[in-house]
Amino acid sequence: MIVLAIIVGGVALVFALSLLKQNLTPSSAGSTESTADPAVEARVKIIAGRFSCTCGSCGGEPLDHCTCDTAAGIRQEIREGLLAGRSSDQIIADVNRTHGGLREELVE
Repeated sequence: MIVLAIIVGGVALVFALSLLKQNLTPSSAGSTESTADPAVEARVKIIAGRFSCTCGSCGGEPLDHCTCDTAAGIRQEIREGLLAGRSSDQIIADVNRTHGGLREELVE
């Protein structure tokens, strides 16, 4: 009976650790939160700075400073657009169409 309890406890522990590891592993949205290219990262910051976070719980914090998963995901979309060769204007239009949040004081 004791051996069975130890086995069940061990299986439960392994299962719990597996779940914990999944929750601590960055999501795909934020898994490449930066590149090795400082020029790309500077452009991500500039473009993200034109937007407010739209997650609803960050109080509209600027997207380049916000730390929530939504902001990380949008920054990743910006990064991927830049790496694909899209222009800043194209990316700004895409992000605004998809997520909104373009800061009015920065609209030209």
